[in-house]
Amino acid sequence: MAFLTVALWALSWSTWSSPARAADDAGKSPATSEPSALQRAGKHFERGKKLYANGRYKQALVQFEAANRIARHSATLFNIARCYQNLGELDQALTYLRQALAISTDDAQKRALRRRIADIEARPVDVLINTDPQGARVTIDARAQPQPRATPLVIRLTPGAHVLTLRRDGHQLAVARVVAKHGGPRATVDIKLRARARPGAAPPPVVRREPVDL
Repeated sequence: MAFLTVALWALSWSTWSSPARAADDAGKSPATSEPSALQRAGKHFERGKKLYANGRYKQALVQFEAANRIARHSATLFNIARCYQNLGELDQALTYLRQALAISTDDAQKRALRRRIADIEARPVDVLINTDPQGARVTIDARAQPQPRATPLVIRLTPGAHVLTLRRDGHQLAVARVVAKHGGPRATVDIKLRARARPGAAPPPVVRREPVDL
């Protein structure tokens, strides 16, 4: 899916970048030598637009964040989110999209933000599966075939609840229930596999514990 361009959301900043309008908003004369907060924010925003258009997302992020520190605006928050999305940091992208939605006063923008949030939330989540001992085969949600690689491995899950079945020669079947969701560091599932009893082996001794009064 093609990414939205910054220009689509830059329109709401056009008047902020105008010296005359910014001066009026700040209660100053356009001839003043001291730029207003909106003018300073607008300059950072324009630099961010140019960097973003050239694919320099980290540098664009610095400029958009500087603009946001000076004057918070839904367009700036949206573009910060887009930088994070292009950098593969979806959790951060969601954070800023939700902030933009919270302060936006435009119904069309709100609808676009909700669609963008829903799109990211529906994307697969990477989950690291570790077992002790290693070398278990993982089946997701009772599918016919296990994952091609043995543990440790990273699997991609759609957001929501899943059941993982783990098999390893000489060990008991293990089942783990996980909930995949965006937010925070990459999820890790650590599973201790229990060795299967050898045929004819004596069962482990039963230790009886008497009640103890404390």
